[in-house]
Amino acid sequence: MEVRGFPSLWCDWMDSIFQSSMSAVVLNGVPGRWIKCKKGLRQGDPLSPYLFLLVADVL
Repeated sequence: MEVRGFPSLWCDWMDSIFQSSMSAVVLNGVPGRWIKCKKGLRQGDPLSPYLFLLVADVL
């Protein structure tokens, strides 16, 4: 993600989110339900298309 111009702080946040056991999305200052982070991404995961586009663009 650093290659695409994301700041290193943002990349560190993403690393900590994917390495922690749980995270939540904050929308308008209100945290949503807790999401248990598991190892890896699967087909159909909401983040898969975005991560694919980031990686494909770099390649």
